[in-house]
Amino acid sequence: VVTITLLTASGETIPMTGDAALVNFISEHKPALLDYLETHFAPLYDFDYSELAPLLNRVRIGNGLFPTQKHVIAAAYTALQQRKGIYLVGEMGVGKTVLGATVAAAMLAQMRSDQITLVMAPPHLVEKWKREIAKVTSSCYVQILENVDDTRAFMDKCQNLLPHTLKVGIIARE
Repeated sequence: VVTITLLTASGETIPMTGDAALVNFISEHKPALLDYLETHFAPLYDFDYSELAPLLNRVRIGNGLFPTQKHVIAAAYTALQQRKGIYLVGEMGVGKTVLGATVAAAMLAQMRSDQITLVMAPPHLVEKWKREIAKVTSSCYVQILENVDDTRAFMDKCQNLLPHTLKVGIIARE
């Protein structure tokens, strides 16, 4: 049950109950609500991924990225210009691995040369994710890290790679 309680300027409360009350409230105050949203919640992403198009068009997965995937990558990239982190959530099969790796590739110019990307994967998907991540960009170094020695060797190798190489270590979550 929807209940809205309005507080008037004089301090009086006006209770409203039911779905119709919510619909009527939104209908009656739509201009003010939209103005408030526009003023206080400006979108970060404007549906223009042209800045990232060169990278997005080079991703070698199937026939390339779908337009929706390109927008998700660009939106995540845009959000990371102002935030420390984001959540990328989606159903199995929508391409979260490729999306995340492409976002990491887009961030390379802002990363220090000694920075790497670590991915935690379900054990049965580490090989698949390695193949998918390697298709994001031609300047990519991807390794599965199973133990401390693998991790040390990966870190040592990353020190000698060219700048702007996407360096990804994949760790099985178990």
